[in-house]
Amino acid sequence: MVHDDGIRTNVFGKEIIFKFCEPPLYSTINVLNYKTQQAKYLINEINNVRITNQLNDNNIQNKITGLKLKFEKKCLKQHIVKLPYIKNFNEKDIPSKSRAIHMNNELESHCKNEIQDLINKKLIRPSKSLWSCSAFYVMNAA
Repeated sequence: MVHDDGIRTNVFGKEIIFKFCEPPLYSTINVLNYKTQQAKYLINEINNVRITNQLNDNNIQNKITGLKLKFEKKCLKQHIVKLPYIKNFNEKDIPSKSRAIHMNNELESHCKNEIQDLINKKLIRPSKSLWSCSAFYVMNAA
């Protein structure tokens, strides 16, 4: 154990003390740590005040406004997406990668009638999702 007068330990039931040559520097070290932290805090405060003063400058404000307008003109308008299902939704506009299998007119009309029958029975319902796919049929080889 470390004490103010030295290091104390017990060996074979006897207490041994190793005395310090000079008194410990606890208070000096703590004061140095505190002063270092305080100096770092003051440096950060000075930097924050400097940045705030620079941002309040009229030239900087004009540059920021100019950059904001350029960004809005060039970037924002290019990436505005209008969703097609709100008005005039067309099933051909669905952005899926799959392609429809070609059917003859007779088979296609039969499939449409069957789908409408399932909708009328409320077993299926039309989807409004952009990523929905058309119903598909698989010809069984057996």
